[in-house]
Amino acid sequence: MREKPGRLRMPEKRIAIVTGAFGFAGANLVEHLTEHDYEIYAVGRRVSSHNERLKDLNIHRVFLDMEEYEQLISRLPEDPEGEVSFFHLAWGGDRNDEAVQMRNLKGAMAAIECGVEIDKNLKRRGAGRFRFIGIGSQAEVDPITEYGKYKARAYELLCKKANENGLDFIWARLFSLIGKYEPCGRMLPDLVKNLREGKSFCLSTCEQNWDYLDAADAAQALRLIAERGKSGAVYDVAGGDVRPLREYVEEAADILGADRKLLHFGEVEGPIVNLNPSVKRLKEDTGWTPFVSFRDSVLKY
Repeated sequence: MREKPGRLRMPEKRIAIVTGAFGFAGANLVEHLTEHDYEIYAVGRRVSSHNERLKDLNIHRVFLDMEEYEQLISRLPEDPEGEVSFFHLAWGGDRNDEAVQMRNLKGAMAAIECGVEIDKNLKRRGAGRFRFIGIGSQAEVDPITEYGKYKARAYELLCKKANENGLDFIWARLFSLIGKYEPCGRMLPDLVKNLREGKSFCLSTCEQNWDYLDAADAAQALRLIAERGKSGAVYDVAGGDVRPLREYVEEAADILGADRKLLHFGEVEGPIVNLNPSVKRLKEDTGWTPFVSFRDSVLKY
């Protein structure tokens, strides 16, 4: 039935809870969500140099270490309304330290416990919808580090917890993000820095398949997953341009107008990890498509 003139349907309020909000992927996500009128609860570690990020945004800042996530529910709105999306990005530390990775896993379980309480509150009051978006990684696909193993374990346990509590749950697996807020010491920004200065750069053989994605594109994908994704789905969030890493490296040199002779490809070091993500389901379910080219990402460094 057509609505009467003057009684326009107002969009439902949208709330986002983002852990790891001041990190690389998290800060890009928070910035993107503010552009789409989300009320945001940005959760970060108590002591981090990254906490100065996003200071000009109108967001709620919540500072808790992962060991304190049982307190998180008390730091969020008591009676939320509308669409509430919980993005759990917080995960850190040495990738091969099992104790650190266990702490990350416990933090993830505490986060979903908080989500269960929010979901119960919303359902009891008939006040909206809740969705928990867990963030996976390319490293879990064929794990060779403790980080990859614990990411895979986190998916299993979070999925089980969600199913036991009737929770709307999605797993979004991020692949090779680049761009704004990228940490120092990673290959691509270091490569760009050296090439701009006319310095040579030593690499591995770079024969593995790779797939870069700008963090701004990943942020858009995560928002659309929260709004349009299917409960229970696992989505690869990647650029959709799988090719040998060497091609990306040589393209970066060409973009910068650098001599390819500055690139020194070495020997195979350790097991070769090939990335072969598929973004087909992500595009079909959400309508997402990346908008930042590899060239634009490189030139932003």
